[in-house]
Amino acid sequence: AVHALIVVDMQNDFLYGELAIDGCSAGQDGAEVVPIISSLRNNSAFDCVAVANDCHPSNHCSFHDVMTDPGSAPVEVHDAQSEEALKHAKEYERVILIAPDGESRMPQMLWPAHCVEGTDGAKPPRELCIDPIDIEIQKGTSEAVDSHSAFYDYGRYGPGPSTEDGRTLLAELR
Repeated sequence: AVHALIVVDMQNDFLYGELAIDGCSAGQDGAEVVPIISSLRNNSAFDCVAVANDCHPSNHCSFHDVMTDPGSAPVEVHDAQSEEALKHAKEYERVILIAPDGESRMPQMLWPAHCVEGTDGAKPPRELCIDPIDIEIQKGTSEAVDSHSAFYDYGRYGPGPSTEDGRTLLAELR
């Protein structure tokens, strides 16, 4: 058995940016878990530590401003969704796009832009302990499909989240 610590979405945009959960009605603050994760990382024996982060291109299909701007969307709208309704969709609204297979329905939540590759929002917070030997997984790197999982993209349409050199977390854990 492999004993792994898998850290997902500990990024500035999720902790301090527009998608931060601080101040929510449940009284949670995502940043409060950063020292706990760092303590686990430093004081526990894991065979493997993986850090999986969103790493979206600036024209990602989950971004509200991209998908509601005619002509800039990287994915076409499915017949089940009207173009007009997409143009007027609100943030946090679900729309139906055409999946990478060219025909299937792909439901997609429209989010504010977040964790764009190369921005401070995509970086982990300074306080998060990351060791050079940790496996760093980038997810959501395709403009045409979202990925909430560290293991698969949404709908399993492509190779899914991977390291910079193309290794997957599943392969690393085997």
